[in-house]
Amino acid sequence: MKAKSSIIIYNTSFFEGSETFIYNQYFALASFFPVLVAHRFKNLERFPLQATTREFMIGTVPEGTKDRLIHYIRRKWLKLPYLLPLASERQLEENLKDAQVIHAHFGPNALAILPYAKRNALHLVVSFHGYDASQLLQDPVYVKSLLPLFDYASSVIVCAEKMKQDLLTATHFKYVAKFHVIHYGVDLEFISSILPKKRTEGVVKLIHAGRLTAKKGVLDLIRVFNAVRTKLPHIQLQLDIVGDGEDMKAALDLRSELGLSDYVQFYGAVSHHELIAHVKSAAIFVLNSRVSPSGDSEGFPNSILEAMAAGTAVVSTYHAGIPEVVVHEETGLLVKEKDNEGLEAALIRLTQSEELRDQLTQQAYARIKQEFSINKMSQNLQQLFSTI
Repeated sequence: MKAKSSIIIYNTSFFEGSETFIYNQYFALASFFPVLVAHRFKNLERFPLQATTREFMIGTVPEGTKDRLIHYIRRKWLKLPYLLPLASERQLEENLKDAQVIHAHFGPNALAILPYAKRNALHLVVSFHGYDASQLLQDPVYVKSLLPLFDYASSVIVCAEKMKQDLLTATHFKYVAKFHVIHYGVDLEFISSILPKKRTEGVVKLIHAGRLTAKKGVLDLIRVFNAVRTKLPHIQLQLDIVGDGEDMKAALDLRSELGLSDYVQFYGAVSHHELIAHVKSAAIFVLNSRVSPSGDSEGFPNSILEAMAAGTAVVSTYHAGIPEVVVHEETGLLVKEKDNEGLEAALIRLTQSEELRDQLTQQAYARIKQEFSINKMSQNLQQLFSTI
């Protein structure tokens, strides 16, 4: 693709607070004069757009009785699960005129934009990130729909080797040549510029930073933290939980039930700058990831990359793309999913050994700098889109 060609980047919204990885991918393609197409724009003060970027919001609800009737008839006649109102379609088609390629984030969004890519003979690149390559693969209708999508797509981007294998398995390994593993990257300069939150002398602080959802295992983390406190009464321990989500109430109730109000602190959703400051003030970062009851999985958790770049020792699980960045006993400690005893043992080891924490963090930072910087991710994306 020529350097000054327009690229359409499509997602349901730009930008959700937890989707720093999508902003980073957009930023990497800013030199391609992108047009961001979405149904909602939010948090733009936190995620500023470049001067080379235009934004276009697609309306999804037809205006007026006549338009609503026409929209209803079209959906029934065409039998499409996703259909834009006619006025929105015309506006979208106008924005597609000068484009050469559409970059769609998440599988369902790629399926929605596929007819417009075909109609306008545009290249289509699809990026998968998590639930769209795990939970949704349990739906045979969705899996079947991926076949024509991959058949048309120029390239499929995944953030982890594990995700690539899962998608290829679901589609019978028909499209191997179209797949590209491009790991997320973090901005080392940005992270190094942030000062940590004030530390309390003599306290070993653990932290969870991320959504409070079933696949993050926060409730089990609180239980394990309580067990570690019981076994290490001579060490002052604190657990900070930064983030929000559907498990917040259950987590607050569990804290009260276990009598941990003085030891477990909740901060809710915070800015990216604030989040990094919290992580840098902790001794141990814990991401207790697992496949959720609904089948949802992580993709390649950006929070782990940021913790490693921030110099905080990492404990996590053998889940999704995590082992691709956290090398057990070298750049962090890993335990099996839902293994509370294993997690407890790993936290006790790290809590008791500052020497081990220092060793792991030094090696982790070197690995991030070499393999998972935002510069490397940007170069990989730019190289891919330059060949389209």
